[in-house]
Amino acid sequence: MKNLITNLIASACFCWSSIGLAQIDIDATLKTEINAQVKQANQEIENALLELSKQLNRDLDAAPGLEKKYCKIGADGNNHAQCGSDDTVNAQEKKDVVIDYMTGGWVVSQGHNSSNLVPSDEKLENFQLVNTDSGKLVFKKHLCLEVHFKDSSEMDFAKPFYMNKTIVFCAKDSVQALLINIDHVDDNTVDGTTSMSSIAEGNAGWKCFNPDNNLGNGGQAFGYDSDGKRIVDNIEGILNNCITGKSEDL
Repeated sequence: MKNLITNLIASACFCWSSIGLAQIDIDATLKTEINAQVKQANQEIENALLELSKQLNRDLDAAPGLEKKYCKIGADGNNHAQCGSDDTVNAQEKKDVVIDYMTGGWVVSQGHNSSNLVPSDEKLENFQLVNTDSGKLVFKKHLCLEVHFKDSSEMDFAKPFYMNKTIVFCAKDSVQALLINIDHVDDNTVDGTTSMSSIAEGNAGWKCFNPDNNLGNGGQAFGYDSDGKRIVDNIEGILNNCITGKSEDL
C-alpha cells in the first residue's frame, strides 16, 4: 500500500517542503484526504440514487430523471460554466467534490414504446457514455445513474484512481435481484407487468458497472491503479459496489 500511496503522491504533484516532509506522515495525510474525497462522493451518489428511487415509486416509467453538475476549475483557471452563483459553494465543490457530473433516469434511447414516458421537454437526464459507449446495450431499458469524475484540469491535485473515470449504477428489483426493466414497470401488459416497481434495499439495490476498458476508463477502473491493484479501501456506502464489482469490460 505504501508504494501505491507514493505513486499517488508523485502523480498528484504534491509540493511538500523538506521541513514539512520530515514532520508529516505523508502516507497518513494522503489516506485521510482520499477517504474524505471518497466519502463526499459516496454521499452525493447516494443522494442521487435515493431521488431515482423516489421517482420510480412515484412515476414508474414516467420518471423524469436527474442531472447534477459540480463546479470545477476550467482550463484557464477560472470558474467553469457549470458553477453556480454562490462563491462559497463553488469553492467547496472545486476543492472537495471529485465528481464532475451525475445524470440518471431510464435508458430508453435504444428503444421503448411506452405511451407514459415523460415528455422530452420535461426529461432531466442527459446521459453521455451510457448512450454512446460500445457496451451501451447492457444499460438498455434500465434505470441507471452515470457518474463522471474530474480530471487534473478540473481539480487541483486530482488523483489517478478517479481522474476522468466513469461508473454507472443500475437499479435491481427487490424480488429477483434483477436489473429493473422499464417493460416490467409500465402499464403495457403485453411486454411485462409491474413486478419490478420496487428497488431492493440498501447497497443490494444497485449494481455498479466499473470497467477497465469501457466508459472511457482507458484500461484502469475507478479505485484501481494501472496494474489493476486496488487503491481505495472498503467504503461504507454504495461506492463499495464499484470497488468490489470492478470488471475488465462491461
